[in-house]
Amino acid sequence: MDFSFHLQQGQQLLEKQDALSIKKALEHFKVANEMTEDEHVGKPKILYHLALGNLVIGNIEKSYKIAYKAKRSIDTAIENSMISMNNMRQMLGESDIDALIDHIDKKYPQLVLFTDTEDDDFNENELDFSLVSKLYQTTEKQEIKPQFSINNLTEDVIMATFMGLGRTNDELVYFDKLKGDVLSHVQGYFSSHIGDQSVAGRRLANRITNSEPTDFVDEDRYILIDRLLLTEFLNEFKKQTNGIEPFFSFVEYFSIEVLKDFTYDKDLTIDDLACSNHMQGKFHEIFSNKYKNRIQELKNNYTNIFENTSKSLATTWIRNKIFDGATEAKSSFKEDNSFKFHKEQFHKGHLPIIEFFRNYGFGTNNPILTYFSVLATTERCVILEELYNPKILDSILSDKLLLAYVTSGKIDLAKTVIENSTKNGESDINIWGLNSKLDLGLAPTRNRDQRLAIYNDFLSKTENPVEIKFLNLLIDFCNKHYE
Repeated sequence: MDFSFHLQQGQQLLEKQDALSIKKALEHFKVANEMTEDEHVGKPKILYHLALGNLVIGNIEKSYKIAYKAKRSIDTAIENSMISMNNMRQMLGESDIDALIDHIDKKYPQLVLFTDTEDDDFNENELDFSLVSKLYQTTEKQEIKPQFSINNLTEDVIMATFMGLGRTNDELVYFDKLKGDVLSHVQGYFSSHIGDQSVAGRRLANRITNSEPTDFVDEDRYILIDRLLLTEFLNEFKKQTNGIEPFFSFVEYFSIEVLKDFTYDKDLTIDDLACSNHMQGKFHEIFSNKYKNRIQELKNNYTNIFENTSKSLATTWIRNKIFDGATEAKSSFKEDNSFKFHKEQFHKGHLPIIEFFRNYGFGTNNPILTYFSVLATTERCVILEELYNPKILDSILSDKLLLAYVTSGKIDLAKTVIENSTKNGESDINIWGLNSKLDLGLAPTRNRDQRLAIYNDFLSKTENPVEIKFLNLLIDFCNKHYE
């Protein structure tokens, strides 16, 4: 990431004319200034934008001093530049700097009359935002929420995210929090990593060549993908091996071998290295060289472990940075204030009920349990969402899935389950006229007192030990998780 990105972001934010955007603009100009040396050819334009930003936020005298410092920096930049052209001063933005100085002289003469324009003994990076809220309105931005689920991410998105984790410090790879896309930001333009890359590349080249308006990076929507540390990758790879050799012990071997490329820096350790795409290539290379006589034997396992590592790291990043660490079940009920739980409570409260489902199930010989699955299935819906993967669903009867759909309002899905179950003979799901119940729009109550009254009523009417066990589990859950 170079200073030009921060200048571009700052310019576009200044145009928004709201307090928050203007503050962010100044922060970008500050970062650009901090990352360049005084002799850098870009210094005059960076200081110009800092001066302009300070003028916008009402710091007139400081803006004036920075503008003169920008003008002086032109000579320094030219002296240290490897190229020389007749219009060098113009290229470095002298006319813009002069125009800014002239504007302040004419509009605020009394404020800058006694300003020492030759003074360099001040810190231009100190930002004073005390007047911003008085000069500009604060526009509240709506929270950007993903229009996708972490469970329906495509493999292309997951692998593109892993590619982003391997970016260099100069590369900008973003995750689109709204749409679930992965994009590079190249010379001011977005280019998606999803889909035909030859088409994407041509479109990017055309936009750059034709000098189309650049793409603004809304930092609330586009999340810069973090750089992955090499140690993070190695730890996950080791975990994915499940102790299988030689893959498990190769991690230690690689950790020693890779440092031989950095003998020029005796203080450097494995903890200092990033897992860049180049480093991943090095990982493949060292593995191939070490096991070149067994490559055909180990190839499939190695590929699977590497892919599983990549997917795990990418998915973890998406869950933590896009979904704030939420599980799919938690995010599904995020707006339901009456149903309060977090991940730890969820597992703690539901595991006994999950085990009950696995051990007993529902059928025509358990009409009370069946009735309860319709009446009080909010818990079931959450459980099914938490466990929604093929391996788990194989062990869950289709009538349970149906019942969850019925009371969560997913009528079409429920009807599909009925049709499929009837065709395949998986289970007798026409219990207590469930088919007719679909038309009733049944919805479970989330009022604790009402639930407890119903549970206790049925508890008093049964001597069936299985039913009693299930009802007690529901009562316990209800007391813990409902208001």
